[in-house]
Amino acid sequence: MRKKIIASILKYVVSAVVSLGVIAYIIYHLVISFGTSVETTPAQLVTLNETITVEAYILRDETVLTSSTGGGVNCLFQDGVMVRRGAAVADVYSGTDTSTI
Repeated sequence: MRKKIIASILKYVVSAVVSLGVIAYIIYHLVISFGTSVETTPAQLVTLNETITVEAYILRDETVLTSSTGGGVNCLFQDGVMVRRGAAVADVYSGTDTSTI
């Protein structure tokens, strides 16, 4: 019976010593981490250019607009802008002076 009590007390003592050791280890590393300075390196600005070469077909759904009259033309849209079907894309004047627009 006495051996069981001593073994039980010994287990508690060993576990207490190990626990205190772990706590001391953690505190030691926390103190060291606050006490040391960190060496830094200045950042550098870097520009990266990447080029990809491919072969492709570009299909466009365009309609060539023609006019039966001649004269000055005032385009209502810039090149490459999509317009709705039936929308006016240009004003055509019978004279060549379009400065009164």
